[in-house]
Amino acid sequence: MSAAEIPTPEPELVVEGLRLLRPQSSWCVVDEVGALSAIFEDGISVVVLRGAVARGLDGGAPWLARDRDTRVMVDPARQVLTGLLPHDARPRDEAVLDALAPVVEVFAALTECARVGVRLAVTGAAMCPRFHVDHVGLRAVVTLPGPGTEWLDHRDVDRTRLGHRAGGLSDARSGLMRAGAVVHRASVGDLVVMKGAAWPDHAERAAVHRSPSGEGARRVVVTLDALDG
Repeated sequence: MSAAEIPTPEPELVVEGLRLLRPQSSWCVVDEVGALSAIFEDGISVVVLRGAVARGLDGGAPWLARDRDTRVMVDPARQVLTGLLPHDARPRDEAVLDALAPVVEVFAALTECARVGVRLAVTGAAMCPRFHVDHVGLRAVVTLPGPGTEWLDHRDVDRTRLGHRAGGLSDARSGLMRAGAVVHRASVGDLVVMKGAAWPDHAERAAVHRSPSGEGARRVVVTLDALDG
């Protein structure tokens, strides 16, 4: 089953004056930062902000060749993010952080958290190839180069087949994906905000997602987590 790039349907719902796309399911696509607040709506588990980071920013940035992990005090995020850079950073390298800093600040504002954990992972294989849920409240991911995160609509999932309950069978064979299920995929530069199992009263509706399957392309994935304190 191949993944489908997210479509561009007509807006169908207004939340706090901002139009959402695909609100009839457990996920939606938004074009405005303020519309990320849709993640707080009942029944919504995934919100995708299209084009949060411009495509192609990784070009000429060789420091994106290995994993990095940092904790960022959001004010000011840009200065702290420079800790990800090598000592011989070039202007093109700086441009990547100029684009990432606002994304970190947006996520911090969304979660009302003063600190954000930023993990940068570089891989040529799927890090989490099986559909799963995260045991966090909210998590955000953005892919710079490479295929983006994949997820399933709530109505397309049989949650009794998640994890070890799949009996060792693949997602396609275990029955986790219901008949006619569509695998949705974010595009490069999209910010994907997902509710995890730790979100209040959301354990049975947490976002079911995975790294893109069947892809050998190099990916640089930035993961954002809210930190206490």
